[in-house]
Amino acid sequence: MKVLIISYYYLSQDSTGSLRARAMVKYFPQNGIDVAVLTYRAQNESLSFCGNVIGVRDVTRKSVPLLLFYLVRIWQRSLRWLGIYRSLCGYWKEEVLKHSDQIIERIKPDAIVASYPSIEALEIGVALARKYGLPLISDFRDGLIFEPLDMDVTHHRAVRRYYQEIESQVVAASQLIITVSEPISSYFSKQYLHPNVMTLPNGFDTNEVDVNSDILFAPDIINIVHTGRIELSRKESSGKGKGIDALCASLFLLLHQFPKLADAINIHFVGELSRSEKNCLLPFVKLGIVKLWGHQPRARAIDFQRKANVLLLMTAPDKPSIATGKIFEYLAANKPILALTRGTAAEKIVLETGAGIVVSPDNPEAIASTLETIIRKNGEGLMKRNEELISAFSRDKQIGLLSSRLKECIREPF
Repeated sequence: MKVLIISYYYLSQDSTGSLRARAMVKYFPQNGIDVAVLTYRAQNESLSFCGNVIGVRDVTRKSVPLLLFYLVRIWQRSLRWLGIYRSLCGYWKEEVLKHSDQIIERIKPDAIVASYPSIEALEIGVALARKYGLPLISDFRDGLIFEPLDMDVTHHRAVRRYYQEIESQVVAASQLIITVSEPISSYFSKQYLHPNVMTLPNGFDTNEVDVNSDILFAPDIINIVHTGRIELSRKESSGKGKGIDALCASLFLLLHQFPKLADAINIHFVGELSRSEKNCLLPFVKLGIVKLWGHQPRARAIDFQRKANVLLLMTAPDKPSIATGKIFEYLAANKPILALTRGTAAEKIVLETGAGIVVSPDNPEAIASTLETIIRKNGEGLMKRNEELISAFSRDKQIGLLSSRLKECIREPF
């Protein structure tokens, strides 16, 4: 049995958007399923085959001058404001469909797995499934219409109409729908009455990367580490009293009440931050409490996690589907999690696994109190991990379950 995985971000090794597809490529063969991956490449040739990776050029990426790339993006987004939808990766999709006969003839897949994001991967999956009569498995790593990752869905009617149409087509064509969290699965089951929906959370692979060993923290203070982006991933995660805003307010409260605690804590932000987030954190950077490391290779970010005393998680509140991939890296690091979240799948995971403590992301007083407790207790006693529940998030177990489900789908008519 062979599957063709359509994953736009597959070759972006430092991108969390590639991890799910990479886990499938790693563990499907151990379960009797061969794999090929269709992705984009910034290359001169339109189509290339390299091992099990099919690369199709996206002219809006690095293969064109940077100025032209930005002009294309501005043009596409301007059309959205005018009510005209233009896909951000539409050129890639068009190139894939142009070469589809060559791709399918070369790979000869028994099924297609289309991974969202990007929306174009879903569109290609539907087109190939229809044209070649192949079973389609759609994989939603985020919500499309339900709690969307792409906020243009809520800002532009043209985007919402288009996405609604694509979602309906994907559901109708899919033999199996995989989602990253139970609320998204429930949405597809109830909204479309689809009979075959599977929840497959993100997970962790302890052997995924070889970590560095040059991260050294001061041993006599509490080092709290946040890795990844915040507002740049989801705007509701930061600002307007939430996320960074509330954390900064809590630090002001903490230092006002306990000035000496400034020497007892370092909060490390490892990853790209927005300008507003940096400005908010600047007073604490000057005091030496906060350290901004900027974007780091993923292996180095994981090393930060494993050297931390406490791991900081911030998510948009009151969105039940959200369980970022970061939380599973944190589980693998085996360090207590301070989760600034509310009403999310992430909150449920932290509480059920006993991996840390949860505080509302818009309550500076509660955050300050929790930080004070963490410092007083030297980061001890913050978690009571349920290793059995945590092990269920390991990639090998997850892909084993998915493999069994996928084989059943291919054998049974839709």
